[in-house]
Amino acid sequence: MDRAIPLGIGDVDGDGDEDIWLTDYSKTSVHAVILLNDGEGQFDEQMALAPELGEFDWFPMRLIHHVPGGRRTGLLWGGPDVGSPHDYMATYLDDHGETIQEYLRVDAAADLICYAGDLDRDGDTDMVAGGAAVSTAMGPVLTGLDLLINPGDGVLAKVAWYERGYVQQDVVFFDLNEDGLLDAVFVDRDFRQPALVVNMGSKNGVPRREGYYPLQGLGGTVVEGDVDGDGDLDLAVLEQAVRGGGSGIYILSNQTKTDD
Repeated sequence: MDRAIPLGIGDVDGDGDEDIWLTDYSKTSVHAVILLNDGEGQFDEQMALAPELGEFDWFPMRLIHHVPGGRRTGLLWGGPDVGSPHDYMATYLDDHGETIQEYLRVDAAADLICYAGDLDRDGDTDMVAGGAAVSTAMGPVLTGLDLLINPGDGVLAKVAWYERGYVQQDVVFFDLNEDGLLDAVFVDRDFRQPALVVNMGSKNGVPRREGYYPLQGLGGTVVEGDVDGDGDLDLAVLEQAVRGGGSGIYILSNQTKTDD
């Protein structure tokens, strides 16, 4: 590889082991390389997962963490910025190891794709996009979030979701209350009161706000895991302090239970 930049980790082949995803930049092209986990933490074998369409050059954008119909990880590709509509491509492996290509189209290219995956569990790849950019003392930031819902034909429909707030990083989805619906979590970096925003999944596809948890800093990466050993998914967010004190980790303990 000439010059590789990490894309993230995720299970591409469905064997239960996390694989390493890289963007490889050569002098003439950009492509994605996956280092396969052999189950013992060794990453000797490589594979590629790329669109086969030759209309124009696609470039890797971000991982797809909820591949339609499975728990594997896929990859979202962007087409050239040639105006409206704008084209994307989702690629992932099926149960037989064959590459699936899902062609996606939106009215215009988004300034920031915050998530790609089957967020409403209907078998198609959806996206979450940052809203319009505005100028602030910290530079241009995106305000609001839109859901880009795939009705099944690959033409994504924009649904307004989070109209206010500054979102500069990923929106992450977990099933926090084990009801089968994906719940959305993100950091609102509004300088006046940064917060971790938790939204519970709903059957109509638009997550509803559960809580707005203030942070002492601007916040950063959000991850999930059972911190206290009670069997529920808790949340942790990296703190970037701006009000004195040092940076650290902010933990939210999950108190939500579903009915038996």
